[in-house]
Amino acid sequence: MDGSRITLKATDMPIVAALRELADRPQARFYLPGHKGGHGAPEALRQWLGEVLWRADLPELPDFDNLLAPEAAIAAAQDLAAQAFGADRTWFLCNGSTAGVIAALSAVCRPDDRVLLPRNAHRSAIAGLIHCGAMPVLASPDYDHVWDLDRGLTPAIVARAIERYPDLAAIFLVSPNYYGQSCDLAALIELAHNPDRAIPVIVDAAHGSHFAFHPDFPASALASGADLVIESTHKTWGRYLRRRCSTFRAIASILIGSIAPWPVCNRPARMQCYWRRWTRHGSRWQRAGDHC
Repeated sequence: MDGSRITLKATDMPIVAALRELADRPQARFYLPGHKGGHGAPEALRQWLGEVLWRADLPELPDFDNLLAPEAAIAAAQDLAAQAFGADRTWFLCNGSTAGVIAALSAVCRPDDRVLLPRNAHRSAIAGLIHCGAMPVLASPDYDHVWDLDRGLTPAIVARAIERYPDLAAIFLVSPNYYGQSCDLAALIELAHNPDRAIPVIVDAAHGSHFAFHPDFPASALASGADLVIESTHKTWGRYLRRRCSTFRAIASILIGSIAPWPVCNRPARMQCYWRRWTRHGSRWQRAGDHC
C-alpha cells in the first residue's frame, strides 16, 4: 500500500486489499500471532475456517499499517468511512464502543466538570467519568408506561438541566437505545448548541450505525449535528463482532491517540485503575452527584 487517498472509490476496500496482498506473499513469519499463518492452529479449526483466514491474521507490519498512527490502508479506510457517515473524521476502535465512550468523555471533560447523563446510559459512560474525573448530572429519561421501556431524554428534560446547570461541559445522549427507540436528537442538539453556551454533544449510537444509509430510518446522530458519535457497526451491519468506529464533526482534533489498538492485553491493569478511582470518588459522587 502506498497510502494514497486520492483515487479511492467508495467501493474500494483498502484493508482487505492490503491483507490479501500480505497474506499471499511468501515470508518467514518471525512475528505474532503464534499460529504462524495457520501452521500452528488446531487442525479442526483449520478445516472449519479454511486456510485464508489464518494467513490474513496479521499484526501492524511495516507494509500494512498501525491503528495508532495510520498512514496507509487503515488511514484510507477511515477516510472512506468518514465520507460514508458524513463525518469530519472517523476512527476505528478496538475493545468495543466502550473504548470510544471512555475516550470521548476523556477528550471533552476535565476533573470536576459536569456532564448531563441519562440514567439509562451504558456502564462505559460511568467508566469514562471515573477515568476523567468528571461529575454526572443524572437525568431520568422519558418512560413509556405502555411498553415498560425507557425512551430517552426529551427537549424539556435537557432544557431544564441546562437552565439549572449552565456550566455543563458536555451532554451525553443515548440514541437509539437498546430497544431501537430514538430521541429527538436535532431538537436536543439545537438546545446544546445555542450560541450562548455551545455545549459539546456526545452520542452513544452503538445501535444506530445504519441510520445514515436509508431514508426510512431516523436521522443519524451526525446528520442531527452531534459533535462526537460512537457506533458499533457489528450490531446492525454485516460485520464481525467487536467492530466499532468513532466519528466526529468538530473543528478541533478530539480523539487522536486516545485509543490503543490492543487494550485487551492490559485490561486487568486498567480495571484495577478504574476500581481505585471508583473507590476514591464513589462516596463523593453519592454526595455531590447532581440530579435532574
